[in-house]
Amino acid sequence: MFALKRWILFFGLLAPLCGLIACSSPDDAGSSDRLALFPRVMEVDQTGVVLFRFTSGEKGLAPGSGFRWKLPVDWWVTTSQWTTPQVLDAGKPGYVLPIGMSDRNDAESPDPALDAPLSMTLRAENGVIEVRFREALVPGRSVFFQYQGQMPSLAQDSRLQAQVQREAGGDWEFIEGPELVLKPQEASVILVSASADVVAGKPFSVNVSAVDPFGNRAVGFRGSLFLSARAASEEKIPLEFDETSRGVRKAVNVIAKHPGWCWLSVTLPSQMDQDLTVRGQWVQVHESMPEVRRFFGDLHFHTGTGAGFSGFARGERDARGDHRGQMTRQDLAYAYAKDVAGLDFAAASEHNAPILAKQWEICQRITQEAQEEDVFTTFFAYEWKNQVLFRDYKGQ
Repeated sequence: MFALKRWILFFGLLAPLCGLIACSSPDDAGSSDRLALFPRVMEVDQTGVVLFRFTSGEKGLAPGSGFRWKLPVDWWVTTSQWTTPQVLDAGKPGYVLPIGMSDRNDAESPDPALDAPLSMTLRAENGVIEVRFREALVPGRSVFFQYQGQMPSLAQDSRLQAQVQREAGGDWEFIEGPELVLKPQEASVILVSASADVVAGKPFSVNVSAVDPFGNRAVGFRGSLFLSARAASEEKIPLEFDETSRGVRKAVNVIAKHPGWCWLSVTLPSQMDQDLTVRGQWVQVHESMPEVRRFFGDLHFHTGTGAGFSGFARGERDARGDHRGQMTRQDLAYAYAKDVAGLDFAAASEHNAPILAKQWEICQRITQEAQEEDVFTTFFAYEWKNQVLFRDYKGQ
């Protein structure tokens, strides 16, 4: 018997790879063109202003050249990623505009002395902001752009993608993109999970996780909690959350004394000033392990791994991968399922239609490596109209 836990899985981002795009890598470009952003560290789900600084490398840019960068836009669940960038209405969220220049490649704001406007055009589509220069951009000059919108609600460390086109009609070359750190908010929920079926008198483990309002692992959570197991151990088990726990603790050797139902929860010390909601769990205690057991898991989720982390959109929304700009990683999704949500099994079910043999091999390898015997089971799967599960590794 299978059941799905109510908790939503949230996945961290992957620094984008060139993947299937026919473009040069930063090393191939052989230049110091780069894109930076300020601030680099932000909290999830903030609404505010972000500055992007593009700096021309030693080769400079010719008239008609351009550069572009991509914000991962979630067109499936519209509230979990960046506000879709746009250049048409300054009164609406996501507006992007040039605000000035500097001759310093380490400047964090425009130089008022260089207030002469640089002739350029901007367009934005599917999260890609493209800048076209009508006149040359000299080497070492920086151009600043302002973006105003809402930050993603998924805590992640990532590197945004950026490309440059040195002359009109030339090839797009990948350049160094900016690193972005999105930190979770404070913990708001404590999740308690364990096996649904245990045996009286035999030890079992209980997973306790702190997450923020968006389900992100609250790695900064600190404090002392007490695990209580009604109809199990008489004494409460202390759980200390410190910097090493990163929001997750596991209690081992919990013993339910008698057959029946056992309620697992945690109690909070009275001096804790955080407003926390505790979500406990019932487990059934048996005299011996039943032949049919209950497990909790998620058999259908997508990540950017299945799409090879494909890069810039080309006119249409990309129906492949994670629907979030192909930035999420399958290995981190499995880690979240096991360590934070406390699931018993999971299957990343990437879309079959666009997946290539190389990506399918990678997905199977990651799935195999995520499996932990008697703790966490993974399935080889993909979506082809319906869910397709494979029993064996190297399934075709």
